[in-house]
Amino acid sequence: MGWPVLPEKEVSKSEFMEWPTLPEGANEDEDISSPLRFRLIIGGVSIVIMLVILVFSYFYTREQSQTRDTKEQAQTQVQRENQDQKEGQIARLRDRIAEIRKRLLASDRSALKGKRDVWSESLNRLNQRLDDISKMSSDQLQEISRVCGEVAKELDKIEKEINSLIG
Repeated sequence: MGWPVLPEKEVSKSEFMEWPTLPEGANEDEDISSPLRFRLIIGGVSIVIMLVILVFSYFYTREQSQTRDTKEQAQTQVQRENQDQKEGQIARLRDRIAEIRKRLLASDRSALKGKRDVWSESLNRLNQRLDDISKMSSDQLQEISRVCGEVAKELDKIEKEINSLIG
């Protein structure tokens, strides 16, 4: 099974190199290339439309990216501020606990000796609550502030009791 053999037509070199000519009966004044001209115009308009779409999509995605980056930076800043505020509240309360412990240990009053263990246990519980708060996400700043407020009130009670016994 071989390839079909086509009859060979001899083409002269002059025929091969000829430029296309107008069909017989047509003159050069008639617009014979209007389909070609129409295709070129449509192609050019299509290219321009694609370029416009490409440029607009570039600027749109760039703007979206900048907007997203700005939002992420703002979120990061808020999280950092919340974290700093949380750590600040916890540090102040821990300092108060340490100060109260120091006062308890420094006092030799016999009235304090009986309550010292009770207050020390209360301070340990409050310190544990601060440990729990420090594990919370800084996004829960309201809850953190509420619990820190409760711890501060407990510390105020303990301090008042100690002050009333020490004098």
